[in-house]
Amino acid sequence: MKVGLFSPMGTGNLGDASTQDAIIRNLERRIPGVQINGFSLNPDDTQARHGIPSFPITRIRWNRTSPGSRGQSRLNFAIQNNPLVRFLRRALLRVPEELVFSLRAWRHVRSLSMLIFSGSGQLADEWSKVDGHSYSIFRWSLLARIAGIPTVFLSVGAGPLNGRLNRRFVKTALATSMYRSFRDAESRAYMASVGFFRDDPIVPDLAHSLPDVEELRSRRSASRIEVVGISPMAYSAPGLWYAHHSDSYQSYLGKLASFAQWLTEEGKEVVFFPSAVPSDTKVIQDLNHLIGERHGLSVKNDGTSVSTVTDLLAQIADVDLVVASRFHGILLPFVLHKPVLALSYHPKDDSLMASMNQEQYCLSIKEFRLQLLQERFRSLASNADQVREQIVLKEREFRDSLDRQYELIVSYLSGHEKRHRAQ
Repeated sequence: MKVGLFSPMGTGNLGDASTQDAIIRNLERRIPGVQINGFSLNPDDTQARHGIPSFPITRIRWNRTSPGSRGQSRLNFAIQNNPLVRFLRRALLRVPEELVFSLRAWRHVRSLSMLIFSGSGQLADEWSKVDGHSYSIFRWSLLARIAGIPTVFLSVGAGPLNGRLNRRFVKTALATSMYRSFRDAESRAYMASVGFFRDDPIVPDLAHSLPDVEELRSRRSASRIEVVGISPMAYSAPGLWYAHHSDSYQSYLGKLASFAQWLTEEGKEVVFFPSAVPSDTKVIQDLNHLIGERHGLSVKNDGTSVSTVTDLLAQIADVDLVVASRFHGILLPFVLHKPVLALSYHPKDDSLMASMNQEQYCLSIKEFRLQLLQERFRSLASNADQVREQIVLKEREFRDSLDRQYELIVSYLSGHEKRHRAQ
């Protein structure tokens, strides 16, 4: 039995990597001898990180530097953007390359028992920067349908889908799948708002089902004082964020630097850790530089010790409280039963905190003030035991829900295999 996992993984986002680790291990536990193939933006990273064979989801390989016109002469820029040149390049090069890639993808799809679109950040058109992620979803769904291979969407997030064609691609792919679930009610409601009305189940993000975390959950900081883990993100950072704004980035760093100084004055130990590499690692370096320049402090951890999901979980296990912004930078501490104060940059962060009954510890990354951050942190620290009890109950509930979903997918797989043998 061979299962394909389709995801925009391989870019250094450890949250995406954690969802794939979770589904791989859960399928391997339930289906002895299952073969799992990855279909990702960066197959080399996927194979090295997850130990599974991998194939690109698009003919254009992902890289850490976005193509652009900087460095081009005016003549080259004019030629590259000439309508006739673009038309000829599309007709003579791109169309044949797309056909060749689709044939290669077809050979992979037809060997599968099921194609799973796994991971939370699938149904959004910000991936259009990488050759159209919505189109890739449509293409692979279509190839699977032609081959008679069932497709499922597991615990996916949705929105925004600003392009009309992107919305059509995604809705068509969802409509032809045999099973769909959304990671939160907001994602399902968003798809309904763009014309896809289905009463599909809400099943939490796959990372809640990471196996073998009991030992990590039992760990506490070895320090004699309380350790606070801060996981900054490249919010508005020039060259690292899709909508960069230098003043917003500097303001964000400045407030975090002052917060870190305040924590040390309160007798806490501060540790920085990234949840996406290398982008967050660069932010940590900028933050350390600013802390030293403004406050004369030095935070030993520069983020370079974290490069895998295992590293990230180990780092989280060694802190007592967490302040984070990225979706999985918030979620993974919950998996390890750590109280979290979220600086939310997206509605998905708000939804996650609400699902954990932690709304009071969620502030807007755009608007939070240092004084309010300090007040909410004091509240979180003083109520940490009660918060931890709430987290334990929620994580148990989420894991049970995900276990039921895995069992359902296994039953679908078994049924497909029986029908396939009977033909």
